[in-house]
Amino acid sequence: MTEKLYLDDASLPALRIYLDQETVETDTISRPASQSRSLQLVVECCAKLNSALDDACDQMQLEVENALYAGFTAGSRTHYPQLTGSAYDDILTGGFHGLGLGVNGECE
Repeated sequence: MTEKLYLDDASLPALRIYLDQETVETDTISRPASQSRSLQLVVECCAKLNSALDDACDQMQLEVENALYAGFTAGSRTHYPQLTGSAYDDILTGGFHGLGLGVNGECE
């Protein structure tokens, strides 16, 4: 289980991003071996629990999705992570509410 960073009111709205799972598959058995890695990241959109909560989470989710669709470059390769789902966390903790987005990205 990943320990989550505590966010106080002054830090909100905020994103918490952490690695949930990594899988490794061996593509070749000859040397040099080639492996494919798949990472599942969680992006939590955290906002103050007030009347603007839904709008704040919706805006953060839109910005995260736009950033994912734009892709990123690592080394000389461009990667395009895939959004795998979203879920609203109904457990209120410390005065904020979270929206979790599951993201899969494959990097070689």
